[in-house]
Amino acid sequence: PTIVSAKMWQWMLSDQFGIINVVLLNLGLIDSKIAWTASADTAMVAVLIVDIWKSTPFMALLILAALQMLPREILE
Repeated sequence: PTIVSAKMWQWMLSDQFGIINVVLLNLGLIDSKIAWTASADTAMVAVLIVDIWKSTPFMALLILAALQMLPREILE
């Protein structure tokens, strides 16, 4: 599903039709639309957000599996 995630975030970060710009404009947090992938600063932030969004559920699942493997005697 990496391609699905990439296409979804490409649409969300679009400077013309992106939902993130629409939400930020409606909340009054920005004055004009941001081209998220046009400059190195905003592109790095966008890549970090997408990577964190994509990898967090998998890491949480690994941590949950590790915690469930602990013996009951160790738990207080």
